[in-house]
Amino acid sequence: MQLRRVSQRTASVATSIPAPVEGWDAISAQADMRPARAIVLENFFPEPGQVRLRRGFSSHVTGMTGAVESLMTWNGGTSSKMFAAANNEIYDVTASGAVGSAAVTSLTNNRWQHINFGAGGGSYLVIANGADSVRNYNGSAWSTPSITGVTSADLIHVMAHKRRLYFIKKNTLSVWYLGSAAISGAATEFPMEAVFRRGGHLMTFGSWSVDGGDGLDDMAVFITSEGEVAVYQGLDPGASDWSLVGRYDIGAPIGRRSLLKVGGDLGVITVDGFVPLSSVLQVDRAAVEKVSLSNRIKNAANEAGRLYKDNFGWQAIGYPRGNWALFNIPVAETQTAHQYVMNILTGAWCKFTGINANCWEILNDMLYFGGNSGKVYLADDGFDDDGAVREGNIKTAFNYFGKRGQLKQFKLVKPIITSDAEVSPAVELNVNFEDRYPTAVPSTAGTSGPFWDEEDWDDVFWGGSADITQAWTGVVGLGVCAAVRLRISSDSADIALAAFDVIYEPGGVF
Repeated sequence: MQLRRVSQRTASVATSIPAPVEGWDAISAQADMRPARAIVLENFFPEPGQVRLRRGFSSHVTGMTGAVESLMTWNGGTSSKMFAAANNEIYDVTASGAVGSAAVTSLTNNRWQHINFGAGGGSYLVIANGADSVRNYNGSAWSTPSITGVTSADLIHVMAHKRRLYFIKKNTLSVWYLGSAAISGAATEFPMEAVFRRGGHLMTFGSWSVDGGDGLDDMAVFITSEGEVAVYQGLDPGASDWSLVGRYDIGAPIGRRSLLKVGGDLGVITVDGFVPLSSVLQVDRAAVEKVSLSNRIKNAANEAGRLYKDNFGWQAIGYPRGNWALFNIPVAETQTAHQYVMNILTGAWCKFTGINANCWEILNDMLYFGGNSGKVYLADDGFDDDGAVREGNIKTAFNYFGKRGQLKQFKLVKPIITSDAEVSPAVELNVNFEDRYPTAVPSTAGTSGPFWDEEDWDDVFWGGSADITQAWTGVVGLGVCAAVRLRISSDSADIALAAFDVIYEPGGVF
């Protein structure tokens, strides 16, 4: 390599790298990635002006045996309850603490699909798992409804569409539906073998609202294990206005819990990534990445689908309080999980680790997950992971600092961090597309102050206000481009990153 000699020594240059507020990027070439994106963004959630270390989780209910594989919320007119399925039993886990006696016993498995449904002036939680008879909960008691015409224990999925309950019969291309506003009684089959061309079985279904509400224009969407989608409009399969809108091809859906309702749209977890039906039905499958929700993390999402698609625990859920769309990725069945999380306001992505969830649910606007040791946890709560530290990991995009062909001797890096405690991040610099990271990560300790709009005014002291930490770290690196690696851990502090300042000495050009 020959360098062109510069005529005089150039003074050091100070510049800045923005926090990766545009999120995790797993599709762009590293040599051409936008500066506000990150190659690694782990346990940092991208907000409009900064990235924030995710909050922790705390124990909510203990005392069950084995993995909690389903969480199900009943929502009544004035109250709500949450139930967990573990050890082939169902427990009331609404209140925190040690669980009481099982509400339902002698079941076959814990993998229930559920829906809330209003009928006869009451509110019902309706659940199905394809191994046990359908169960209903009415706010005070569980019951086994009498469903005739089909074996109730063969019904594996349930949805509500235009005031009717629909069920998928396992290992078939048929759905069965009840009468209007009925929770029991005669079920009528709607076979779709003639509609689908590639066989398989129905995997999931949903009610798709064109206008974002719940009305006459809603369409029923049925998705097979092979990725075929049938869309119907009309009141019900027995009505004269029921008709097939179209049949479409998408990637095969992953899991029974692969649908996410976002406004009036439906997002689907597929082997091609996380796709919105409203867009994907307008393009050929080969062009799906252009409209995919997961386009920015396409390579990671597709790799996860390829490696882990057969594991139980895939689920999509919206968490409005946190502005999250969360996709649970079971890396090892009922042992380890990651979450790919999108900011629904900006479309920016990140990855959560350390949250080994089998299932997720919302209760009273709060987010909960079921774990592996008979526990239910409250997510997005506090600053430790049930007593363990949270660890954040960032690798920024490689930056040429405006001079692609110029060699640079990097000297110093300064993270600009806002926190309510003294922080000690570990910082490393990668040059020319290398991948080194700090191995020693000091723990940040401190006491977080109260949060705005979460404490009563004049009842607490507003101490622990956020401080800005700006400490230079010496780095060694010679190259044309560089990326900052940062790792930080804490079990007690609220931490956000705004930017990195960098000092380097420019050299010759290639």
